[in-house]
Amino acid sequence: MNRKKRKISFFNILESFLFITGFFFASHYLTQKAGTDLYLSANAAMTGGSSPVSFNIDYPSLALIRIPTHPIKEDLSSSETYVPENKEAETAEPIPDAPVLQNTSADKPLVTNDSGYEINTDELLSEPVYLREGDIKVLIVHTHTSEAYIEQFSESDSYRSEDDSKNVIAVGDVIENVLNENGIGVIHDKTYHDYPSYSGAYRRSMDTVNANLEKYPSITFVLDIHRDAISDGAGGYLKTLAEIDGQKCAQGLIVIGTDADGLTHPMWCENLKYGLRLQKIMCEKYPGFARPLHLRSERFNGHLREGAMILEIGSNANTLEEAKTAALYMGDCLTALINSLEIR
Repeated sequence: MNRKKRKISFFNILESFLFITGFFFASHYLTQKAGTDLYLSANAAMTGGSSPVSFNIDYPSLALIRIPTHPIKEDLSSSETYVPENKEAETAEPIPDAPVLQNTSADKPLVTNDSGYEINTDELLSEPVYLREGDIKVLIVHTHTSEAYIEQFSESDSYRSEDDSKNVIAVGDVIENVLNENGIGVIHDKTYHDYPSYSGAYRRSMDTVNANLEKYPSITFVLDIHRDAISDGAGGYLKTLAEIDGQKCAQGLIVIGTDADGLTHPMWCENLKYGLRLQKIMCEKYPGFARPLHLRSERFNGHLREGAMILEIGSNANTLEEAKTAALYMGDCLTALINSLEIR
């Protein structure tokens, strides 16, 4: 049987070329479009109060794709969820020289009052405060336990870590050691309250504090150790800085809550008395170390004890070493305060 040979014309070749070229460009466009949509979905989810973990749950088939996202500014009242990233494969750049927050040191007890209440600092400082009787005087906790510092620079850095040696637990360890060395009984509870879910951290932290207070009723001070996050208004962050005896360190900030937001807090003035006394010692012993005490409308679990307060040691733009140096001075100031009080 004879078969006719098919002639391949110029038009056949052109038709094939156009088909292959069209397929390639269509494929490239759809890939780019999918990546763009995925990027927008991820950022919308995370900047809207969601997180990488909830995004991965909602989109399991896309969980393995690396998406560039922007850091979310942490705040004491935010509701983000954090999952630490594995950055071992990334190339670390040197720590950037972050700009310093200016004109924020207090040379005497000074309050930034966002509560709406009128206060008289001199009057509050003149009123007595006491220690409870018993061996354990201090409880250290961390509501936002994974808060960390800047050790290497990355545009996607979340400034959080589950490594106890790199986050605020390490700062709490320094304060704990100073108190112990001075014969002051302290419990350092290292429970994570902001992982895997950031939302509800204060409720979980309250449970931790209550459990310790029940076990150690002599606790007078409940110190919730955080680090701040201070925006520079241009997408970056500011560090806090003091110089003590020629050594640079982060600054310390005392935060006191109230009942202005409507939550029951009958002894916020007691919290404020203890906080002002600590700030006074910070100003006297280490000028430039204390930032103005921040009186807030939120309660922040201050209702659990008369000596409850938040201590912000540095910011996310400080190095861990600067924060740990600040913790040494904070521990010394706490020691001076505790040793000055009578037992009741």
